[in-house]
Amino acid sequence: MIGGIAAGRKFPASQYVQVAVITLGVVIFNFGKPAKGGGGEDSSYGLTLIGLSLVMDFATSMMQDRVKVATKRANPGREGARTSMFESMLWTNASGTVVALALAAVTGHLTDGVAFCSRHPEVTAPKP
Repeated sequence: MIGGIAAGRKFPASQYVQVAVITLGVVIFNFGKPAKGGGGEDSSYGLTLIGLSLVMDFATSMMQDRVKVATKRANPGREGARTSMFESMLWTNASGTVVALALAAVTGHLTDGVAFCSRHPEVTAPKP
């Protein structure tokens, strides 16, 4: 939501309340009594991954908004032209797949994953 506000989007008051309640719940959960057995300490790596996830959520939202605007622009004579839920999910998942494959290739995890699947073909077999 912060990214959307920075990009000039407006939100109804109910969404601000929802974000506040969810944020409060997360804070209470994280700072509440620790579970028996203890949890690990926060790491800068983990916090960086959480921050990156939030940035990518913002980027996804902005791309979806652009697709909606482009759809309306591409269909000037059709009132109410909009992308379907299925089109939106298709393009969101397709772009996510491209980014994930690129990151996996750059970090070397792609070849590790393919090698693992080659050694253990049962992980790719459909379950009956």
